[in-house]
Amino acid sequence: MERLDLRCAIAAFPEAYVAVDDMKFGRRSAGAGLLEALCRYADKDGYALAVTSEADLHPLHFAMAQFQDSLPTANTVALSDQVALARYGTFYSPGPILTDQAWARRARSDDAYSIVGVNHTVATLQATPSLCRYLFDPLQPWDALICTSHSVKSAIETLFESYLSYLDSRGIQAPRPPVQLPVIPLGVHCDHFDATNERQATASSFRKARGIGEDDIVLLSFGRIDPATKAHPVPLFLSVERAQREMVGDPKLHVVMVGTFLPAKAARQEIVNSARIYAPSVNVHWVDGKDPALCQASWQAADVFLSLSDNIQESFGLTPIEAMAASLPSIVSDWNGYKETVVHGETGLRIPTGFPDSSFGLGAELSNRYCSNLMSESGYLHSVAQLTYVDVRKCSEAIVALARNHTLRKQMSVKSRARAVQNYAWQVVLTQYRDTFDELNAIRSLRSGTIVRTGLTEPIRPDHGDPLKMFGGYPTRTLSLTTRLSIARSDARDLLDLLLQQPMCGHPQCTRADPEDMKYLVDVLMDREISVQDLSERFPRLSRAELLSACVWLMKYDVVDAMPDTIGSEPMPTDPVH
Repeated sequence: MERLDLRCAIAAFPEAYVAVDDMKFGRRSAGAGLLEALCRYADKDGYALAVTSEADLHPLHFAMAQFQDSLPTANTVALSDQVALARYGTFYSPGPILTDQAWARRARSDDAYSIVGVNHTVATLQATPSLCRYLFDPLQPWDALICTSHSVKSAIETLFESYLSYLDSRGIQAPRPPVQLPVIPLGVHCDHFDATNERQATASSFRKARGIGEDDIVLLSFGRIDPATKAHPVPLFLSVERAQREMVGDPKLHVVMVGTFLPAKAARQEIVNSARIYAPSVNVHWVDGKDPALCQASWQAADVFLSLSDNIQESFGLTPIEAMAASLPSIVSDWNGYKETVVHGETGLRIPTGFPDSSFGLGAELSNRYCSNLMSESGYLHSVAQLTYVDVRKCSEAIVALARNHTLRKQMSVKSRARAVQNYAWQVVLTQYRDTFDELNAIRSLRSGTIVRTGLTEPIRPDHGDPLKMFGGYPTRTLSLTTRLSIARSDARDLLDLLLQQPMCGHPQCTRADPEDMKYLVDVLMDREISVQDLSERFPRLSRAELLSACVWLMKYDVVDAMPDTIGSEPMPTDPVH
């Protein structure tokens, strides 16, 4: 294969590419993948590592030397050497903070080279202010922030519009940031997931060691285990339990939870206990995400990949494309980047998601509390996640459909691998990077102008607005006063009592109805189907926003269900393929 000539200088911050502190997470996994891709597919004379000190080179060169068939660059430049950066034409940063480099470039000229970054999360005060700086930093039309999904690009554009609106209210007329926002996904090294004979033998041992029968079905959840900032596990456990109870006499379901726990030890125990409480009929196996051998074995040992992301901290989601590379069919929430990677009915099944209409002010209140230091970052993310639901019933149906249909799993397996190779292999992604760099250089040579766009009004801080509006493109549905609700299960009251006893499943900032209100609400729905509007007349002491938050919380945990034809937004195909 001919090596790519990237013509770029790459910011060599070791922590962005190497697990220097033994912690591996999505952003760093993506950086490590890029580093390996450079070694394997890029012309070593076409790029350089831009460093702040020689000490930064040691961990990077050590990491690059480990890759098979690697050809690490010998070229290095100082991060402050504007002449050298101009010689390469493009400066690439492994994150979205471009401020320092944009100002430093002016020491030479604004058109000396292009600056390119890549988004990670856009949900916190660590991220959004740096993006709002794009309105004031000397970024140009030949600069770019690579967006890993169309959903996160929409969130960033909404953020820009919000801040422009704020400036307008202050009598400041400002143009939209001229920076380009190309959409390029993260990549995966597909050969890392090849089903070699050795890996299949290891996977067989993995299953046997956990008492997993040959005909049993393994549902693999892979990634950080943190209900506040990643994905809440209870809806997953409820879905699997519901599926297992329906599959009497069918293959036994096993859930393999691979990842690292980030919460405190007490919270960790609560998460583990929740599997016993909400999925008592299912064997749940916990695997240390820091053990590379077990992590590798889990991909080959699984039958289906299962990820119900419900957190705005997520912007792309690397694990679904890793699952595709491992030839696994997927069951995922219809959420942010998952919408674009998993093809419903072909490579897997996407499960509907939803949160409340932003016009009720629920999201603005959460944002204001967070921005006023009345709520921590994890508390904010947890609260928004508590207002986000993944359809438990649809998920359980999807699990049953794939567990019972070996032929369907096989068909999706083949299509998943093909999609990974065609769209997400690092050779493909790195080529898109190269093409983007070339396009920016062409724009720079013409010195194009900027685009002006008006914005929207947002609460307190325009650089961190209403999450239900900013992330409006993430869920499948929105709930409003016209939504009609019904009870989801005969044991709804018992389940509610159980949920109300668990801190992990509730948050006072978002479920503001007290327990007695919640119980009365469930009692009302036991008798008949009713709209949120009609419910509000029975709860005069609750505001409509408070009532809506209670209803969404009950839907999240499969206590209450909504009639599909009364939920906002265009429906999508969600019935499992049989």
